[in-house]
Amino acid sequence: MANAKAKDEVPVGKEVVSIQDRIKNRLANVNNSTSAPASNKVSTNNSVFTLPDGKTSEGPLNCIVLDYMNMNTFYPGAYDANNIQPPACHAVGRDIATLAPPADLATKCADACNGCSNNEFGSAGRGKACKNQMALAILPHDYTADSELLTIKVSPTGIKTWSGYVRMLAEQGLDPIQVVTSISFRQGVSYPTLVFRHIGGNDRLEDVAPFLPEADSVLNAVTS
Repeated sequence: MANAKAKDEVPVGKEVVSIQDRIKNRLANVNNSTSAPASNKVSTNNSVFTLPDGKTSEGPLNCIVLDYMNMNTFYPGAYDANNIQPPACHAVGRDIATLAPPADLATKCADACNGCSNNEFGSAGRGKACKNQMALAILPHDYTADSELLTIKVSPTGIKTWSGYVRMLAEQGLDPIQVVTSISFRQGVSYPTLVFRHIGGNDRLEDVAPFLPEADSVLNAVTS
């Protein structure tokens, strides 16, 4: 009678491969066989903060806002969660008046956002066909030199609140980078809408300085 195969071996074609060898091979090829984590974005879907590592929280999210930019995106079709497509036209920048899509973008709707028909109220029902948002680059309020820089988007419904918050700080001679900001969700609304509150000062400005070039780069690269 033939000897039984070892329990840690399985036939693969005409070969017998050790389970342990197979595990080692998979581990060695993780980067080739899986995709990288989606991004450094904090999701606000369903009024829950979902961090890139999958951890969730109902908030508040206490952070340092390193930088922020205006962000416009236009999608010509209806949103399909099973077939997510990049926007046909997008723009990101600091100055609303000069906001414009990349000059070499083949699918851009216009040369500039100001005056584009898709960026006018009424181009999609009572709203705009082009989605106006803010993109924030943030660090945890208790950040260290090894902390991961994150991004979070402020939806159209939250832009007014964000703008009011920034202007309120400016009246006190403060920039968002100088304070600890508490981000939470507005209660009693159907769409995730962020609200912002100043809860303290950031007395570690020298420590955040090394993150600023990355924040600028990350925000300029945001397209969706």
